[in-house]
Amino acid sequence: MRNYPHKPDGGFWERDLASISRMLVRADALTPELLATKNDRFLYLNSGRALSCAREAYGLEKGDTLVLEFLRESNRSFRKQLEQRLPINDLNQYVNQLCVAIILGDAELTSRLSGLRRADYANANVAYPECVSQMAECLALTVSGPFDAAQASLNTAFQSLTDESLSREERETVEEVLQALQAILSEDSPALSEVLSRRCQAAPGRLRDPRRRNLSEGAFDLLALGLAGLARERGMAVSVHSVYLPLELLKEG
Repeated sequence: MRNYPHKPDGGFWERDLASISRMLVRADALTPELLATKNDRFLYLNSGRALSCAREAYGLEKGDTLVLEFLRESNRSFRKQLEQRLPINDLNQYVNQLCVAIILGDAELTSRLSGLRRADYANANVAYPECVSQMAECLALTVSGPFDAAQASLNTAFQSLTDESLSREERETVEEVLQALQAILSEDSPALSEVLSRRCQAAPGRLRDPRRRNLSEGAFDLLALGLAGLARERGMAVSVHSVYLPLELLKEG
């Protein structure tokens, strides 16, 4: 078990990983015959289970090879979801799978996802603050370009942070991502490392809440790792040392 400042329960993760692994259907078993017996949410849930396994395997120090294999399973299941012309569940799945594609170096899927816009992944039953939706759009435009469109989107998103209905945590977490995207656009490696370091330093405070402490999302910061991967693709250096940001996965992915 890794030494996390927010002190998750390793026993809980061990049990959860074992349970989810048993439910996970591997990509080579996702045959047309099997899918014909499943509902429209099966592949969405399957890709999410694989992602949870990757996170918990990392937290439990099961080895980078297994972590990356679970990430690949998540990627494959999501690809099958797109092949079946099933909708992306919501903004959260969109951002998560875009980050997974970046981390794994899946250029084709990264390009495909970054070309989508809000209407392609919005879910009327799942509400997000406007600044979060704008953040997702900024991420896509930073990946796909053009530069002017990405910069204009960032400028608008920064302005949305003045919304008084936002909680302090919502404002700070979105602002960190926007600042990281601005650093990537500007090819400013020191600024990006500073933002990601600050985000990792803030993680324990956000995760110590009993309702969050044992969430698999706390094992590592998928969005931050995706941002680091995007920066490295552009030749930028990322110098951050944190249990929440396993840059070694980018080297092997």
